[in-house]
Amino acid sequence: MKKSKFLFLLLSLSLLAGCSSNGINFSFNEGTTLSNVATRGTLGDFDLIGPGDKAIIDDEPTFTWSPCSNAVSYTLEICSLETFDHSSKSVIYVQQTNIYATSFKLSAPLKAKNTTYFWRITAKNPFNTKAEGKEKVSSTRQFYYQSKDSEEIPISIGEADDWTLHPTGSYADVSIDHTDFFGNGNQDNLCISFEEENTNQGIVESDGWIVITKSYEIDLYGTDSLFFNFYYSGNDADALIRIIDADGEYWYSKIQISQNAKQSVLIKFEDFELRVKDTPVQNSIFNYEHVQYIEMCFEHAFGDGCCVVGGLKAVNFKNYGNLFIEKMDFNAISKETWIDESYKFKKDISTDGSELSLSYSTDAGFNGNEKGIGNYGYGFAKIPLNCYFASGNALKVKIKYSGYNAGVKALIRIYEEDTDRWSYEQPFSSLSQDEYTELTIPFAAFAKSEIRGDGNRQFYYILQLQLGASNLYGSGSIMFKDIEIVTLPSVSQNKKIVENDGVIEDFDSYSYRTQLYEHWESSITNKDEGIFLATNEKYNNGTNVNAGQFNYKSDMGLAAYDIYTDVKCVGKNGISLWIKDGSVLNTTDTSLSYLKASDVAATIVIQVVLKDNRWYRYSINKAPKRWTEYNISFDDFELYDGTILDTSDPFVSENIINFAIGMQYFYYLQDGTPHPVYTESNPVYVDNIQFANVTKSSFTTLEVELHPDETGQYTTMDDFEYKSDSELQKRWFGINNLDFEHLELSDDISSQGGSHSMKLDYKGATSPAYAHYPAIGSDVLCRAINIDIKGDDIATLYINLYIKTGSSINQYRYTVSNVSSSWNRYVIGLGSDNFFPVGNSQAPAIANTTLQNIQRITFGIVNPSGKEVSSIYIDNIKLDNNSKFGVKTITPLN
Repeated sequence: MKKSKFLFLLLSLSLLAGCSSNGINFSFNEGTTLSNVATRGTLGDFDLIGPGDKAIIDDEPTFTWSPCSNAVSYTLEICSLETFDHSSKSVIYVQQTNIYATSFKLSAPLKAKNTTYFWRITAKNPFNTKAEGKEKVSSTRQFYYQSKDSEEIPISIGEADDWTLHPTGSYADVSIDHTDFFGNGNQDNLCISFEEENTNQGIVESDGWIVITKSYEIDLYGTDSLFFNFYYSGNDADALIRIIDADGEYWYSKIQISQNAKQSVLIKFEDFELRVKDTPVQNSIFNYEHVQYIEMCFEHAFGDGCCVVGGLKAVNFKNYGNLFIEKMDFNAISKETWIDESYKFKKDISTDGSELSLSYSTDAGFNGNEKGIGNYGYGFAKIPLNCYFASGNALKVKIKYSGYNAGVKALIRIYEEDTDRWSYEQPFSSLSQDEYTELTIPFAAFAKSEIRGDGNRQFYYILQLQLGASNLYGSGSIMFKDIEIVTLPSVSQNKKIVENDGVIEDFDSYSYRTQLYEHWESSITNKDEGIFLATNEKYNNGTNVNAGQFNYKSDMGLAAYDIYTDVKCVGKNGISLWIKDGSVLNTTDTSLSYLKASDVAATIVIQVVLKDNRWYRYSINKAPKRWTEYNISFDDFELYDGTILDTSDPFVSENIINFAIGMQYFYYLQDGTPHPVYTESNPVYVDNIQFANVTKSSFTTLEVELHPDETGQYTTMDDFEYKSDSELQKRWFGINNLDFEHLELSDDISSQGGSHSMKLDYKGATSPAYAHYPAIGSDVLCRAINIDIKGDDIATLYINLYIKTGSSINQYRYTVSNVSSSWNRYVIGLGSDNFFPVGNSQAPAIANTTLQNIQRITFGIVNPSGKEVSSIYIDNIKLDNNSKFGVKTITPLN
């Protein structure tokens, strides 16, 4: 059976219409005369009996009155206004004609309770002459109709025929499931299914729009929320539940869908929104105490889908408080139900339940572990929640650690109801051992960990909270405290101040990735949006700290990221920014084998919004694979939305209130046929976004790409023939921020000639790290690295290669001990006997194409017994494809 699409369950309650009489119904057949029924005499006096005047009632009342002589029938009127003027739609008015007895009971409740009503009776004799009078109206009495509140009110699903499919929308099948689908004893569940052939026919008025309605006329006094079970499987439609209240207004709430998961949905009535488009608006107040209809509605259902809804009831939210978590109490969840992943931490919880300590050790046998933590490298304590996160959009937590910290990352994972898992990591290097570091992590900052459901961040009903760490190879502990769900202000309220330098964003002011979300927000349609600080992928000009990394999923809608601005700089006529594409080719699909890695690059859309709400866009059809600076004149932006008027704001920097950047890529077969593969985590790197004066749009490649010499065997990475130290320090620089971490050009050169080498300072056992980020062309092959080195006979030199494989960066190291005080040329093969992986024993072996993906090369230097600053010298670094992987030679240079 085809999977059905979006499910919209609209529950409708019918308006109170005329009620049937409890008296005698007269049936007049042909030939019957009325002379036998009543006389033509004057209508006599009569009195109202019940309800008594100013009575207080809480059930549907029975109205009684004394007989009126010569009356043929009676008319009952009930009104919330004493004048019985019901011209206003806000007035509740009920009229029942043709009553042939002296009592009548309402068969449906009045639409508002806790309200005063007025009632009267009109006696009628249509056979009287005008002089005698055909009608006589009684006096008026009033009663107070108070609510009989309930804590919980079931709302029957009914039969399939009770639900009406809106004729304007797409077709759907409606049925009732009697199999206790949700396993809660509820046998009757509403099923809605639809197919793409009906939802995507090219008909604008109906495609992708499905409404299922049921009339109810039910009172919900005493409740404040709607609860139901919900299941959806299908394409990415939107599902809403709509309610038509007592005065005919449409109120709706969007359902957070966890694909292919049996959900429990609880929505406060106060969270419903008024629908104003093409629907009546009366008092703009949700009179949910009496509803007329309930509807399930689907939008954007352009494919197959199926939905099941059951257990519908109105409830009191406070009675469901146990389903929600606002602040974590670790003592509230029995540790016997916790699950250990990889390593069994020793778990200690504070008396008040606010703090959890996870301890680990290199020793075998610690806390029942057969092996030490170094044999695992990571671990998690999985805490079953099985509840909703309270209303909010971020998780606040305090973290600190003790003991081992080299490369360790604290990890928080959230496991959703649809079995999607999302992860956030925080390096120990940004935390303290002495004091807690407080982090506020937006839900949007959690990255994909494992996707088994729909890949959307619901963060609604949570199965597990998983706490742990990675890169654990020593003994220590990590502490989590005061975990709670909070609400962050909208980024539109936290505008980025653009000063006179014009800088919108350089990403260098952030210490944690979470801080990005204070200013940036992302779309959700692409389903792989994520913002990261790219420390390793930045273009290194000597001062750059971070770049921004923006992810997208191929073959989906535009992944868009935007930032609100308060611009102080005046008169700038363009935008300057750096861009580098990191999109990855899907190489497993043989039908796409004609593509090269360089073919797969995102289309970039840059957008600005002006104060007068005009939107302008500029597109880059293929993002560059090397860092490139774009200078774009506003004259080359195209109007995307809005109208240019004589009074429109000038298109200059100070009138821009929003900047956005989007990216997407679509796969096609060689014949041009779309061929979606939905690859995830395709990064686009962006940096140094600023307003500028641009005379003409242009772009400049910032990275110098390396290519082999004429023999094709050697590629010079660096021979250090720079004109000045400042020029050198744009390519090489220290990254450990040590006071002795200094490099400069030297005229002490190796025998190969040239004018300069590079001098690197070090001191004692604390190693500096001198880094270079090369741009290696796709035509470069390498089996060994050639490098000229001179030292002081005591230093130990670490040559580190950081090589990117997929989304991971692996470190490989070669060590030179007691570096000679005379120049030597080292030819070091890339085989595992020379360069061994650091921190990841499973890192793949280096191949002769691997160095095309080198992310950086660093030099570390130590002398444990040294106390004074000393130096080593480096010259003529070459990538060598002429030697063998296992080679290791040292040749003295004169």
